[in-house]
Amino acid sequence: MRGMRFFCFSIFTLLFCAFLVSCGRNTGSTKDPFAEVKGTPVNLLAANGKYVCCLSELNGLLIADRDSAFAWELFRMIDLGNGKISLRGVNNKYVSVLSDDDNILAAQALEISKAETFEIIHTTDSTIALKAGNGFYVGIDTIRHLKLFASSKSESNPFARIKIVKR
Repeated sequence: MRGMRFFCFSIFTLLFCAFLVSCGRNTGSTKDPFAEVKGTPVNLLAANGKYVCCLSELNGLLIADRDSAFAWELFRMIDLGNGKISLRGVNNKYVSVLSDDDNILAAQALEISKAETFEIIHTTDSTIALKAGNGFYVGIDTIRHLKLFASSKSESNPFARIKIVKR
């Protein structure tokens, strides 16, 4: 009888652990919370509560100043593996860090290189931080027309937080 109780307890424990793993609630879970949006159209909601848009009239410059998300606010997350992504703007060009222009972000590249690579940093809230290939975090320039740039040294900078909104 004692062996049967131990067996039932072991089966229950095993099933409960499997349930926790499938829900992604265990601390060792490696489930990517953005797996379902990679490759699909997404909107980027910046820390100022505005949507990021790709301005074709300004050579693909990224600015966080839109109250609503329409066509110019669409991006595709391209999964590069190992927690790295690239973003493709509605103009069909990849978002780059322009090192010769104060590290601002613009969708100008035809191919993906280090300047078009971003690492997703999961934060404690429902936002992410994007660490650019130059080693800095993407943030909003609140002084110069809400342009996005990659010059922030910390993901804890409140203007470095971005929310991914599935379209």
